[in-house]
Parts: sequence; C-alpha cells; structure tokens
Amino acid sequence: MALSEPLKKHWKNALGKSQTRESNICVDTCLNDIIAIALLAVLASAEGWEDIEIYGQGKQEWLGTFLELANGIPSHDKFARVFTALDPQANEEGFQTWVAMLAQARLGTSGCHRWENLKTIL
Repeated sequence: MALSEPLKKHWKNALGKSQTRESNICVDTCLNDIIAIALLAVLASAEGWEDIEIYGQGKQEWLGTFLELANGIPSHDKFARVFTALDPQANEEGFQTWVAMLAQARLGTSGCHRWENLKTIL
C-alpha cells in the first residue's frame, strides 16, 4: 500500500529541493518511507540513525501495512544521506504544516481521539 497523500504534500518543497542536492536518493516512494519511519521511530524514542534503522527492522511487518517498503528498511546510512540532502528550512516547514494538519483534524472532536488508521495521517 502506498503512503497516503497527507505526508507527501507537506514535504513537497523539501522533496523537490532534495532532487537537486543529491540526485542518487529515491525521491518518491523511498523518501516517503524514510520520512514516515523516521517520524515514528523518533516518537518511539529513537536517538540516532542507527536507532531509526533498528526501529524499522523491528516493525517492518507493521510498517508494510501502510508503507511501500519497495526496497525494505533503509540502512542508517541511507537515513543520514537523505535527511542531509533535504533542504533544512523546507523540511522544518513540512513538519510544521503536517503537525498543524494533525492539530486541525483533532479540533472539534470530543473526548479521547485515537489515530486508528495511520494511512489518514501519514
């Protein structure tokens, strides 16, 4: 299953600029997987690229339910290369607009809200 549009659209500026900064990275599917895995790993207390890779390997079956993972879980070196290639300002803006979208989606809901379907937010 492909990563849904919400995450992609918030990183589109960082994605476009990364193509010119490092041409040998996967810009579409692979990059979306990398961003999603990194976000989830950091939320689960990952502290570095190796931790992110270990998280991805440990959760690969689950991650495969909403990510493409065409090339499996990227290596820690790949995570480092990709995030280094992203335009820092555009990457920050992508994250901020994605978080704002999550907050907006939560407004108006009553009681405890659980994100049951990750495909709707990633």
